[in-house]
Amino acid sequence: FPVTIKNGHGTHVAGIIAGQGKGFTLAKTDANILGVAGKLPNVKIVPIKVLGDDGSGSTAAMSRGIRWAMKKNVDVISMSLGSGSNYDCLKSQGLKDPAIQDAIDAGIIVVSAAGNESCELGGNCTQDKATFTNYTVLPCAASNVLCVGSNDYNDVSSSFSNFANPNVQTADYRVAPDITAPGGRILSTFPTSAGFADYNGVAILSGTSMATPYVAGLAAILKSVEDKSKYPVNQTTFKKYLQEASYSGTDYRTKFRAGRVDRSEERRVGKECVSTC
Repeated sequence: FPVTIKNGHGTHVAGIIAGQGKGFTLAKTDANILGVAGKLPNVKIVPIKVLGDDGSGSTAAMSRGIRWAMKKNVDVISMSLGSGSNYDCLKSQGLKDPAIQDAIDAGIIVVSAAGNESCELGGNCTQDKATFTNYTVLPCAASNVLCVGSNDYNDVSSSFSNFANPNVQTADYRVAPDITAPGGRILSTFPTSAGFADYNGVAILSGTSMATPYVAGLAAILKSVEDKSKYPVNQTTFKKYLQEASYSGTDYRTKFRAGRVDRSEERRVGKECVSTC
């Protein structure tokens, strides 16, 4: 059903996944937007609004959105959203999100943002005068989701991105992102409706929200060539492809304990893994 756009965040994210370079201009400079999976004619965006116009929402609304996406038979769910919390508050609920697990069990790849608080996951964090002693971000906190951190245009970790806990290497809760992707100063599509005319259809934004759809776009590419009988592309295999093919420089190993996605290598390793995994 039609949704009135009050915030350009979702439009920007959608362009990173599937923008098709229609000739937008920014300050009289050619700025065609080609998304990660934009060259694939069969990649479509299914917009699902789970947050209010002010960006607030609930885990219940997120779960309803996931289940609605399942009814639409999507292949990838990309969640550029998050809410900070103390992890201790979540342990009694289990470490896997039930709605996310249902989607994964249906063969859907589910990715989410690590958050932009410049905090260590599972560590200390101060936000809006509140101090968290065991900080996490929902839905990134769920052990079954693929959590994405951000790197910037200098190919180092973004200063805003949440990162790995330097004091905890392994735990029964999330202490590091699974992968990182470009999220600093990303040019993508923006609304052209009333209230957004000055943007000319494009904007430059930064955040793990921008890194997440980059990974979702890669998932869409692999899903488009998936042979379910020989090499299914699911949450487990996709995570394996990403991590094995990632670039892991010193900054990434130190800050995230996770590499940065490498699109060319990810495609190559994915094909090789077909015959060996």
